[in-house]
Amino acid sequence: MAKEVSLARLIGPRNSVPNLTGTSGEEVISELLQHLGKAQGFTADAIGHIKESILAREREATTGIGNGIAIPHMKQCPYVTQACGIFGRAATGIEFRANDGGLVHLFFLLLTPPGGESDHVQLMKKIVRICRDRKTMKYLIRSEDLHNLAAILEEVDESPQ
Repeated sequence: MAKEVSLARLIGPRNSVPNLTGTSGEEVISELLQHLGKAQGFTADAIGHIKESILAREREATTGIGNGIAIPHMKQCPYVTQACGIFGRAATGIEFRANDGGLVHLFFLLLTPPGGESDHVQLMKKIVRICRDRKTMKYLIRSEDLHNLAAILEEVDESPQ
């Protein structure tokens, strides 16, 4: 059985942007990648390549899954050896071509390495669970203080599939 990947360890407060300044999907992706790239030590070229890959994926089909959440991602990312990610919050919401037509407030940007398909699926399932919990969604959308983010993500990690 595959090892369980922890959303709380992957994201947590250190990999969070509680007040995104971007006003479009592309700007938000750039902003998140700048923060993640700094934390991961990516070169500017790597960030550019990742951004282009994510935007190409978005042109094929939106990762705005509805209920205010988007999960822009890159599978088979050659710049990482293990899954990594970042959380961002846009209080006013961003047009992101979400499946439900609504604005996106919460962004979970994920990168998984070659061979990381199992981790990718686990992380996506966990984020979808957050989307289904109205109380948690309201809290994350409204709260500028994300110190409780780790506790919320740990709860998601521990909840049954």
